[in-house]
Amino acid sequence: MPFKASPEDKAKEMKGELSSYVAFHADSLAQTDPATIEKAAIPVEKIRAPILLVSGTDDQTWPAGEFCAAIMARLKKAGFSYEVKHVVNEKGGHQSFLPYAVTANRGGISGGTPQADARGGYRSWAETMAFLHRHLDR
Repeated sequence: MPFKASPEDKAKEMKGELSSYVAFHADSLAQTDPATIEKAAIPVEKIRAPILLVSGTDDQTWPAGEFCAAIMARLKKAGFSYEVKHVVNEKGGHQSFLPYAVTANRGGISGGTPQADARGGYRSWAETMAFLHRHLDR
């Protein structure tokens, strides 16, 4: 999928003045033929195992929540027979799934707040461990 950023956008990013990539993803999807999008999609319905998805509601790297919702819809449409769970970290950014990560003084475009990312990391770890135990401790 084409991801187009102007030289001005890239200059803003290098100076720390760009706060989100989400609009670039939206523009890319809006300007791409639906058949091309479908062809580029990962065939998640072919997975033969439970799936755990994690997203933050303030992810500024990409629209993770929308992408997870699309995965969920695709799996539902296919009649996916395994458990699928989507953990949503409220106010969490792109890094809100990482357990035990230092969330203060971070660089790059992530979104979220240090507090929300820390909460999300602990929650994601607990959810991941429970999910793995549920499916591997048999």
